[in-house]
Amino acid sequence: MPRPADLAFGGLVWSFGDRVGYYYLALLAAAGSTLICALILHSRVGRVLVAIRQNEALIEATGVQTWRYKLFAFVASASLAGLSGALYAHFIGFLNPDAFGVDHSLNAILAVILGGSGTLSGPVVGAFAVVFLPEYLRVAETYRLVMYGFILVAATIFMPRGLVPIVTQGAHSLAAWVRRWK
Repeated sequence: MPRPADLAFGGLVWSFGDRVGYYYLALLAAAGSTLICALILHSRVGRVLVAIRQNEALIEATGVQTWRYKLFAFVASASLAGLSGALYAHFIGFLNPDAFGVDHSLNAILAVILGGSGTLSGPVVGAFAVVFLPEYLRVAETYRLVMYGFILVAATIFMPRGLVPIVTQGAHSLAAWVRRWK
């Protein structure tokens, strides 16, 4: 598969032939996808989707056709998955099912669990944790996997809602403490 062509904007040429240019393309796609998700989440459709997640029977009882909103959520998520798959396919140059093994799927689920599944920023924070935690643990090479497993199990047990809600709650508590002592 050929890589995307160079992009000329004004007098500036952005080349996707090298890894740095492709990194910025992927970063732009991730930022755009996050922005689109944030806009959907803070719209009427997003509020209905959150309500459906909380109590679908109650929302149906109010007269909302939940199947339409669930179909929208499915199509939107499939579109974002297709975008990421297209970027990955062009970056690698070929597709092989070995790259989509169980360990990669579990890492994606783990990123959502670690960051917080009910938030928009949770999976982003969880992805950074899943990527950088094994790198930080490379210092202890012999016990790296044991420490990694212990940290993940402890985080799942003691932080069932993820990192983002705990950090947000801590920031609110700190702000209230600062306001009280002013």
